[in-house]
Amino acid sequence: MNEPEVLEARTVGEWEDWLTRHHDSATEIWLRLYNKSAPEPGMSYGEAVEVALCFGWIDSLARRYDDVSRIQRFSPRKSRSPWSASNVQRVQRLIDSGRMREAGLRQVEAAKADGRWPAGHG
Repeated sequence: MNEPEVLEARTVGEWEDWLTRHHDSATEIWLRLYNKSAPEPGMSYGEAVEVALCFGWIDSLARRYDDVSRIQRFSPRKSRSPWSASNVQRVQRLIDSGRMREAGLRQVEAAKADGRWPAGHG
C-alpha cells in the first residue's frame, strides 16, 4: 500500500489555504492533527472538520501517526453521502457566520434537493 500524502497544517488558516487551492482538484488528503498533550498542539479535530465542511469536504478514517499526532483522511463529499446531525448543526453555524464557501453551499443545496438534508434544518 502506498503511503498517503500527509499535510502539515497546524492552523485553521493553513488548512483553509490548502483547501482554497486544492478543494476542486484533490481527491483526498491526510491531515496531521496533534494531540492536546503535544508540545505545540495546533488546531483541533472540530476546527479541521468545520473548515472541510466549508469547502464541501468530509472527514473519514483516522490513523495513529506517532506519539503526539494522528492523521485524519479528508476528501470531497460524495454525491450520495449522508449528513450527520452534528455536521448539519456545524454547517448551520458556518452559514450563519458567513464562513461557508461556494463549494460547501453547493453540497448543502444538493442534499436539500435530493432529501439527504434532515427535515426542519433550513
